[in-house]
Amino acid sequence: MVFLAAMPHAPSGAQETVSLRITTSSDVVQNAPVVFRYSLSNRSSRELVANLGYDRIGAFVFEVVGPDGVKQRVRPFIRPKDHAARLATLKLPPLAEYEQMVVLSEWLSFKQVGVYSLTVDATNVSLGAAGTQRVSIEVENARQRIQVRPRDIQYLRSRCDELAQALISTKVFDERFTALVDELAWHRDPIAVACHERVLQAEVSSVFFEALIAIGTTEARDALVRLSSHPRDWVALNAKSALAQLKIKVP
Repeated sequence: MVFLAAMPHAPSGAQETVSLRITTSSDVVQNAPVVFRYSLSNRSSRELVANLGYDRIGAFVFEVVGPDGVKQRVRPFIRPKDHAARLATLKLPPLAEYEQMVVLSEWLSFKQVGVYSLTVDATNVSLGAAGTQRVSIEVENARQRIQVRPRDIQYLRSRCDELAQALISTKVFDERFTALVDELAWHRDPIAVACHERVLQAEVSSVFFEALIAIGTTEARDALVRLSSHPRDWVALNAKSALAQLKIKVP
């Protein structure tokens, strides 16, 4: 989720600072997405220009050490089919805050049960103001602990149903809508197939075809077969294309 909002005025004489606060999903189940959120707060009296990289996440470097000790390190890269990435630069008014949600499961693997240690490097995030040098950033919670628990079918079904219902009933295609799409699309468990099909039947977003391809079960194939008869051309054509790409995974 992304939004820009005015913050309460800082007390007179307070030190001017810019802070970056980081939070992640600290307790998740297998096959559910790990969500990363950051909040950039301009507590100064000047408008600042932030460069956050590709889609406003490309300036971050994520390093994860899994329960088996294996290290993953990634800086989010351009998606081949991304035509709606956010501009890298952002104007941050005085006493304002910017927030964004990112699904880390898009870039990193959390398949094993156990504890993961996440470190976020934000040194590539740059801030400046007209006529001034680069402004330093205070980073809060750069290290995170993520507990991945065993697959929980009841939780996965409940959460997917909740996300699908929210998407189908929404009337405003804003950043909250985008965040809901991202979260549901990265539920790559077979239990999510029914919800992916529901939102595609409701013509929510074509990204759920990619989710069905990634899941790759016979249930995903059957859902795509049904969607290939959808009365809306773009849905039917995308379903047929997805079927051609599908490689059934044997349990």
